[in-house]
Amino acid sequence: AAASFLNSSIYKDSECVAAYFSTTCEADTLPIIARAFMDKKRVLLPRVAAGSNAMDFYELAAPVSPALDAGIF
Repeated sequence: AAASFLNSSIYKDSECVAAYFSTTCEADTLPIIARAFMDKKRVLLPRVAAGSNAMDFYELAAPVSPALDAGIF
């Protein structure tokens, strides 16, 4: 699935990719995130504010970031 997406015009024409950081029981999104960095695209991940159900997106600054915290989603 990742290869199909990475070869699509939707991906190739994009400047920014919104994804989620997958866990072991989910589809692996790491190849998409890594390739987006290699292709100099902005990568956005969802974040739920503590004590809230409001979700927003933040830009991942590097391929591996210590800023990733486990949350409710």
